[in-house]
Amino acid sequence: MKRTISLLLSSGLLLGAGCPPAGEGDDASEFERALPTAAQLEIKGPTGTVAGGLADGTMMGGALGEVSQYYQFTAGTTLAVNLGILRILAPIRLVIETFPPSVVEADRAVWQGSGALDPQDHMLVVERPSEGHYEFMVLSRLKSPADSPWRVVVGGETTPGATPGEGQGSVWVDLDQDRDDKTTGKALAVWSRAGGEREVNTFFYAWSDDVAKHPARDATYYFKRQPEGGGVFVFGVPEVNIHHEASKSAMERALIASRWLPTGQGRSDVYADGGDVAADGYDQVHVTQCWAANSFETTYEQMMGDSTSGQSDVKFEAGDLGSCAFAAPQAAALPETPPAPVAGALPPEAQ
Repeated sequence: MKRTISLLLSSGLLLGAGCPPAGEGDDASEFERALPTAAQLEIKGPTGTVAGGLADGTMMGGALGEVSQYYQFTAGTTLAVNLGILRILAPIRLVIETFPPSVVEADRAVWQGSGALDPQDHMLVVERPSEGHYEFMVLSRLKSPADSPWRVVVGGETTPGATPGEGQGSVWVDLDQDRDDKTTGKALAVWSRAGGEREVNTFFYAWSDDVAKHPARDATYYFKRQPEGGGVFVFGVPEVNIHHEASKSAMERALIASRWLPTGQGRSDVYADGGDVAADGYDQVHVTQCWAANSFETTYEQMMGDSTSGQSDVKFEAGDLGSCAFAAPQAAALPETPPAPVAGALPPEAQ
């Protein structure tokens, strides 16, 4: 009977073609190739150096000729999401790069071991419950006491494509199981990659990588990489100041949709409400900012307010709309957040 790792993820997320069946023997390379990699999950933002920080959530400034604040915010957010993705993948890489496989069967492989000074034992189990489809989990347990239970730290599933690196899959991490009191929450990444096009949806559930510095929060990010190198990145910001006036310090809620060409030239569309937007009598404000390639300087900016009476007002406008990489705004929509992932039954080695 085949043993499977059950993951309570929304149905329909994963589809795709299979790859050749595993053979008998001690070669676990097929199972290793089925595991997710940073190249499949990382967010590739517009190229260039992120100038300045926006840790306080302020988006004031960005006058014509200055480096676009929304470019900076987009590039900086991609870096933050990538750090979370690396946190998801780290337990997998730790095991696969440290220990040889201890079990290799036709439809499953197991890696298990521990360093001499490591207080924990580690285990990675990869199974092939059906042709071309793989499920995996990473577990850990304390060495002392001897009867310490195994905890599932990472789980996921993949359906590799015919070309290396392509296919679809999901991977999640549970920081509440990593025995680190400084972290909390879960993160889930769902991706697909085919023909040079790649999509990644990343969900954070009550997540904090340092509870002493950052309160736990939920967040969702959508990324699409075009075959030629351009991209789209959509994300929400719970507290941000979108105004150019120092007298308006209240924070708004914003949804930011940025997209760019392979050259790095791009456009951000920001949809904000609350804060001073509401105080000014608007249901929503739509800010557009376009930036140039290489210098990432602002070439066009407009703020449009949608009032409670149903009218739209141009609050300010500067630059040339014709300089924008895209003439029309990017639709700002995020995928529906699936339920937080839950690990299924432990593998026999952990029971």
